[in-house]
Amino acid sequence: MYDTAVIGAGLAGLTTAALLARRGQRVLVLEKSEQLGGRGRTSARDGFHFNLGPRALYCRGEARRILDDLGVKYTGSKPPLGGTATTAVGDHPFPVSPLSWLTTDLFSASERASLARQLIRVGTASPRDWSGKSVTEYLDPIHSARVRQTLQSLFRLTSYANDPDRFDAGAALHQLKLAAHNVLYIDGGWQVLVDGLAEVARSHGAEIRTGERVCSLENIDARDVVIAGSPAVAASLSNSAELERFAASAVPAHAACLDIALSELPNPRTFALGLDCATYVSAHSATARLAPQGGAVIHALAYLREGQSRDPRAELEDQLDRIQPGWRRVTLHERYLPKMVVTHALPTARDGGLRGRFGPAVPDVPGVFVAGDWVGPRGLLADAALASAEQVAEHLLVRAQEAA
Repeated sequence: MYDTAVIGAGLAGLTTAALLARRGQRVLVLEKSEQLGGRGRTSARDGFHFNLGPRALYCRGEARRILDDLGVKYTGSKPPLGGTATTAVGDHPFPVSPLSWLTTDLFSASERASLARQLIRVGTASPRDWSGKSVTEYLDPIHSARVRQTLQSLFRLTSYANDPDRFDAGAALHQLKLAAHNVLYIDGGWQVLVDGLAEVARSHGAEIRTGERVCSLENIDARDVVIAGSPAVAASLSNSAELERFAASAVPAHAACLDIALSELPNPRTFALGLDCATYVSAHSATARLAPQGGAVIHALAYLREGQSRDPRAELEDQLDRIQPGWRRVTLHERYLPKMVVTHALPTARDGGLRGRFGPAVPDVPGVFVAGDWVGPRGLLADAALASAEQVAEHLLVRAQEAA
């Protein structure tokens, strides 16, 4: 019998396995796909590396801390500050320093003063004080529409969420403050992190099986089970009424992403953020090693609102035309993801923000736990996935010690 079976070999599942196996637990990982990584996987074609949309590792985030603690090897670089702000009436240099905020033509004199006050407000705000209030409530007191747009675009950029009426302002502020310490783009893509986690888990004795679809927990030969999947998958496998209720009320976040491989970068502009449209364009290969010499990988992303029916591909292509004119003639490969899952459950103001997320223990099914970007009170996105894995592992190790 195994001590723990982990269902799902994405970032959360592999981190759980690595942390437990490192402490001597007998761990079995079951993954339905033939490839490890889930939404963290990377595909390679002719030397171009495509993550599932743009991915960034926060320099002071939970994920990086846990990866480094586990000894996962990776290299990467911080993207340069600056870029382009796109609006309906034109493109403007995106300000990144106090001086550029005060001199850009993006704002009038009164808007610059308003923006300065808002940046001070962000810097001094306590995320805990805004927990339980929405991003819309945070932005409402701002009189200038342009300053409101700018703050909202920064919240979207750092959280990948476009649901200000429901998204918890405390979680959004925490993420924006975290982004102030910059991010890393990973050389070779996030598969490097996936493979590194798998290597750590295996080196400590964990067994990882791919092509293993689990339909029921009944025949799992383990004392405890960790489900590292979506709320719906976890509810279905565990038959938990509590998980069923959570899955039914969860507010997911989605994005549409156009990933393109170019034989060359037509324009030196490598970053653009939409202010009055919810878009983002970034040439990640200008920072990380993701393309052959001279080539480029660009992500054009639209942050989707829940229930949005309009396909934003034309809007993304228009943004590329503005930022990288001539991109079509040098395109070698492209991939369009019309509705990519960003997170399975946003921390909502209604539920108290990060404190309202599920788990990790499933209260009505003893011995079953969950991990993922929707679990536990720490972080968003990959930070949440790895932090929840750490929380699960710590809980199971304490249980094992008490039972010994």
